[in-house]
Amino acid sequence: MANSRQLVLDRATHRASVLGLHGLSIAALADDTGMSKSGVAGLFASKAELQIATIAEAERVFTDQIYRSVPDEPGLARLKRIFEQWLDVYLSYFEGGCFFSTAAAELDDRPDGPVREALVAALDRMRRELAGEIRLTQRLGELRGDIDSARLAFELHAFVQEANYLRRMYRDDSAIALARRAILDRLSTASS
Repeated sequence: MANSRQLVLDRATHRASVLGLHGLSIAALADDTGMSKSGVAGLFASKAELQIATIAEAERVFTDQIYRSVPDEPGLARLKRIFEQWLDVYLSYFEGGCFFSTAAAELDDRPDGPVREALVAALDRMRRELAGEIRLTQRLGELRGDIDSARLAFELHAFVQEANYLRRMYRDDSAIALARRAILDRLSTASS
């Protein structure tokens, strides 16, 4: 059952990156995985549970692709490598680009509820992780201590999001190189 659930969640993250979380259907996931509809439906108590599990799986992929794949030595080199992974690996991983961009655009104006709350919690954890990497780099003396870590995280993340948007909307891979240069320039001005 664990392998079946993982198979379904893998397909669900890819589908949701294109169609959004509300675009997930038991029938489509059954077709994609070769399972029966009742087999897929039996893995989740409700559509909301499927959506929440899909968010958790996308967060796991994000963490694995960006943070766990980069060597553990903290500092500016690691921070730069995190953004290389984000731009070069993660943004190409899901069929629809950044899963969280699609999900956030879909749910930003929706009423509060368990699915939206799960997404907000995942995005908060991801923002805190990036700000933590920046603070650690500051403590090591490789970024200026007077830089607001939350603001720098916001700025760097904005470059990634714009690259994802331009790449998806215009089918223009040059946006990745532009974001890379902008990130390196911003890190350079923030360096000690």
